Amino acid sequence: MKWTLAIVGATVICGLVAVGFYDRESRVAFVNLADAKARLEGTGLYCIPDSAGGKLATGFLLSREPMTWSQVGSLCKIGPMGPAWQGKVWVTFSAPVWQLQTLPEKAGLRVWGNVLAFGDEKLLREIDGRLP
Repeated sequence: MKWTLAIVGATVICGLVAVGFYDRESRVAFVNLADAKARLEGTGLYCIPDSAGGKLATGFLLSREPMTWSQVGSLCKIGPMGPAWQGKVWVTFSAPVWQLQTLPEKAGLRVWGNVLAFGDEKLLREIDGRLP
């Protein structure tokens, strides 16, 4: 009986810790891509849209370095996440009509309301610290 209580207690504590981590990361919420871009531009990172005219289509790239829209478009967003993703995060929307089917392997992921971000986990942690 004592072992059962200890196991149940440990499970409850682990569950509370997990909820605490989830709650900490889920406080940021964006309504749409434009909202996300406007707020993320204040982090000091480059926000590069996925179209030549600078208009948001399916997402934008957050990067420590400037890039052209064609470089953003050629960045492979499926399969193994390679060195090209270092210091980069792809931000896209989440909606019933647009479902993201796959992520690069070993990519960090954040769900910010109606917006998803994936890529370099280190940069995502940095962004978490910069957002209110």
